[in-house]
Order: sequence, then C-alpha cells, then structure tokens
Amino acid sequence: MDRLMIIVKSSPESEARVGEALRLIAALIGMDYPTMIVFADRGVDCLKPGAFDDPDLWDYLQAASDLSEIFVLVGFEGALDTGRLNQELMLTPIDIDEMTEMIKTCGSVAAF
Repeated sequence: MDRLMIIVKSSPESEARVGEALRLIAALIGMDYPTMIVFADRGVDCLKPGAFDDPDLWDYLQAASDLSEIFVLVGFEGALDTGRLNQELMLTPIDIDEMTEMIKTCGSVAAF
C-alpha cells in the first residue's frame, strides 16, 4: 500500500480547510492507512496552544499526535521557533531536505 503525505500549510484562521485535513488524517489513521503528516509554513501555527476555536480540531490533532508521527518543517526563513509549539504534542522537526526524501517514499501528496 502506498503512503500518503498530508501537508498542512493553512493557518488556524482557515479552520474549515485545516479541519478537513485533520478529519482526513483521523480517518486514515483509523483505517491503518500509512500516512505521513507534515505541518509547514502557516500550518505550523496550528500547533501552538489555543490555535483553534473549535475544541474538536484540537482533539483530532491530539489523536493524530498520539497515534502517528507529526513532522514540522523548520529551518527556512520565517520558520517558527518549535519551542513555542504545544508541548503536549509529539512533534518531530525536519528540514526541507528530509521532507524531500520523505516525499519520494509516498505514492500521493495532498496539501491543505
């Protein structure tokens, strides 16, 4: 089975778009589908404490963190300091080269 990479690059203000990504991630994890989750660009802001008005989105994010690995793209101009992210989430920082290598192992990539 091919892996699917989901890249969340939308800010928390785009709650509907981020919500779609988080619900899809939860469904894929529930079906044991191999999924890689990467937060990049403004999507990294979703990982800050209190980022969402809807508590269900936090629940989806927490479940994804508990059941799968969440990667955070760092090391680019304007990248967020990972120390400001929610410490309850299990996050793995990666750089653009690592992300490129990860994409090569995926059959599909979806960006939200």
